[in-house]
Amino acid sequence: MILATVLWTYLEWVRPPVNQLAERSIREQDPSYQEMIHLQAWGDQLVVYYRTNDKVAAVLLHKKMLGYEIAGYLLKNELNEMQSKAISWNGNGGDGKEHPNLLHGIVYDPAVTQVILISERSKGATIIRNGSTTIWFSILDDQPQLPITIRATDKNGKPLYETGVMEHWGEQKRL
Repeated sequence: MILATVLWTYLEWVRPPVNQLAERSIREQDPSYQEMIHLQAWGDQLVVYYRTNDKVAAVLLHKKMLGYEIAGYLLKNELNEMQSKAISWNGNGGDGKEHPNLLHGIVYDPAVTQVILISERSKGATIIRNGSTTIWFSILDDQPQLPITIRATDKNGKPLYETGVMEHWGEQKRL
């Protein structure tokens, strides 16, 4: 018992940081992996956004004994897919236990400084800038509310992109 405890303590001590374990796992399972954009803990799992040559991908990683494995892809968008828009968006309705409820996408217009999820009680999304790639995401407690309605604004609050049905959410939801 003492030997097992000492061995476990040693293995925990020499274990690489979580971001290195996540990166190693993705690289092994997706040879097109280029760089990590963002890593977000979700319970004992990880949501990892990363870049390939021409795509932005997001995966859900489950913890294994000595690292992580890809449990599923949440997003895989072409980088140049929709550059005529200010942002792209995608939704993943999970069960909230094994898979997250997630709204996320790519920010194409550098003037976008805020993404507001009107349909989620005007919740602000997190925007991550990593070099030339910018993503936005919001992990939701429940399934996304329909119709999904999103607004992207500049630093002065001027809408640059809207999608969904603003009227459905009423005037009090407008900014």
